[in-house]
Amino acid sequence: MLTRPAGRSPLSFLRMIWVAIIVLIGGAMLWAQGTPTGATPGTPAGVGTTSPIRGELPSLADLYMTSPVINTIIVCLSVVTVVIFIYYLLTINSSALAPQTFVDDVTKLAVAKQYEQAAHLCRNNRQIFTASILQRCFENANRDASHLMNIIESEGNRRAAILWNHISYLIDLSSIAPMLGLLGTVLGMLQAFFGINRESASVSSKVLAQSIGGAMTATFFGLIVAIMAVVFHSIIKSRALRALSDAEQIVHSITDYIKRGQS
Repeated sequence: MLTRPAGRSPLSFLRMIWVAIIVLIGGAMLWAQGTPTGATPGTPAGVGTTSPIRGELPSLADLYMTSPVINTIIVCLSVVTVVIFIYYLLTINSSALAPQTFVDDVTKLAVAKQYEQAAHLCRNNRQIFTASILQRCFENANRDASHLMNIIESEGNRRAAILWNHISYLIDLSSIAPMLGLLGTVLGMLQAFFGINRESASVSSKVLAQSIGGAMTATFFGLIVAIMAVVFHSIIKSRALRALSDAEQIVHSITDYIKRGQS
């Protein structure tokens, strides 16, 4: 059964650390950008400053309203991402892939050489990850050990591929969100430039900066969702690696009882 290396992947762990560092640096830069440069606490704006005061960032509500259609879609994607993450947290773990009660019942039947009953039990619990693998093993209990190992390998690969395909939805979301944000930015800049063209030939830098800044908010929201989806994917992938490794050990231990019964 191909479960990939057991335990937490070092690459995934380092990726999570780098993402956390980037998020912290980005948050610090945003906080610093909203603070007037050169001003001291309790000093009115424009007094005792040595450089021009930077404008404060608008509120999230103001940023959202700059491109409500695209931002609404991105917010919906963020909700979907969180829901998928919570669902995977509950369903991708050792107790879900191989429930202890099911494992105990199947083990008792395997020890007693009641392979037909064990196969029937697995057939009635096919929603369990290990059930379909064990079912085929019990149905071929009279075959040699090498054939049983081939069954475990092929059926395990098939079920694991389905699991990895489900987890890849988070990566898909991390790709879609920034692309939607970029689309919103492009649309916003087109509207800004064409709107400015129609209104006046000479536009102040303040108006131009506000227009371009408003257009960039869609990309801002899209990148937040993308970073969130990548972090969630790393967490779920780590849990899946451990759960698949535990499930593989359980399947092999139960199959050992079948091999002993053949001798």
